Amino acid sequence: MSHRFRFVLSGACALLAVLCCIVYGNQIKAEAEQSRAEVIERYGGEVVNLVVATKPIEAGDTISSSNTQVKSWVSDLAPEGSFTNADDIMGKQVTIPISAGTPLTKLNFRTNETTVTVPKGLVGISISHGEKTGLVGKVAAGTTLAAYEMTDHGIRLLSTQITLLSDTGESVYISSTPLTVGVLPKDMTSILSAEAKGTLRLVVPGDEVDMSKLGTENAPTEVQPSITNTLQEHESTDVPVDTHQTNDEEGSRTTRENEEEE
Repeated sequence: MSHRFRFVLSGACALLAVLCCIVYGNQIKAEAEQSRAEVIERYGGEVVNLVVATKPIEAGDTISSSNTQVKSWVSDLAPEGSFTNADDIMGKQVTIPISAGTPLTKLNFRTNETTVTVPKGLVGISISHGEKTGLVGKVAAGTTLAAYEMTDHGIRLLSTQITLLSDTGESVYISSTPLTVGVLPKDMTSILSAEAKGTLRLVVPGDEVDMSKLGTENAPTEVQPSITNTLQEHESTDVPVDTHQTNDEEGSRTTRENEEEE
């Protein structure tokens, strides 16, 4: 068998394999379309065109012709808010992930932007939040908070009239989104100062807690050093001892004991 013949045979086999793949793919597609037509016929109803994801689309991805396709869909089975025109969403970024084969809806482009209304008599400020400030977990807007400043010298109550103006979300141990709160004008400076220094702590009082009694009467005015540090300081300090005074005291004690025996 010559080298040329083997080259031609290899090319023919490769072409045959490609043709087989194309035929198989068309067959699978035809079966899928047939199954879809059967479903449409079974359920009946009007058929509409919907924009469907052809592959998984993650949050932040941009909609394009490479990840979407217009397909026929039973109108009764179409999700609410589905898009029927691909041009309406081309170039937009997805905020909620989409699985392959799912129609795109307005929910997939929803944003968390909300309008914050500051109550009368309060000043709206933005502060960071998370594990460091003590406010973790989901806290709903409208919740009343208390603010403390915790330093090396003690704990100081800043305000008990803080209103949460925005939801904190499900988990805020680490969050880059600022927290919007409403505070009294007289408390704004001290709260912003404590937040800037990283000493601000927020607490959520319960329903039965009297906010007027949330003071710092039982809080230490000064942080005392630990026993270990005190012992280490005594060990590291050389205290001079007067040996003559010690001997005189022992002699006097011995004399008094002898006199009592006599």
